[in-house]
Amino acid sequence: MLEDFFNITGIGETAGLQRPSQYSNSTMSRIVLEISRELNSLDIMGADVTSFKLWLNDVLTQGQAKTINEHNIISPENRLEILNEFMGGNEKIAREYLDRADGQLFYDALPKPDENWQSYRGIPPEDVARILTAMFDKYSILNSFSE
Repeated sequence: MLEDFFNITGIGETAGLQRPSQYSNSTMSRIVLEISRELNSLDIMGADVTSFKLWLNDVLTQGQAKTINEHNIISPENRLEILNEFMGGNEKIAREYLDRADGQLFYDALPKPDENWQSYRGIPPEDVARILTAMFDKYSILNSFSE
């Protein structure tokens, strides 16, 4: 959220800043995240695709608590490699732009290499059924078969 950004960067309120009327960066379900990655890799983007992703996320999270879930799409070993590769640049950003004498850009605990992690195994069949049912309902696909 905007407040989080202001807190992290130490920036105060800015005159003339227009806040969005609603929080528009909601957490995606793991399934929608994976579908988004596939669509992006095929260079399929745009307002209609974004609307579809939001709709699909609503379908998959309906009746569930809106909590932030860790997706961990990258293994702990790979996350550590990335953090180590960019450590120098991250320290520079922390010191020069955030005035952090300790050079820490991120304060979250580092991933543990032996952390329990599973690669994504695909959409579970029960969620495929929920998606298809919602699509049939939304687009009245079943009605066209009876005509």
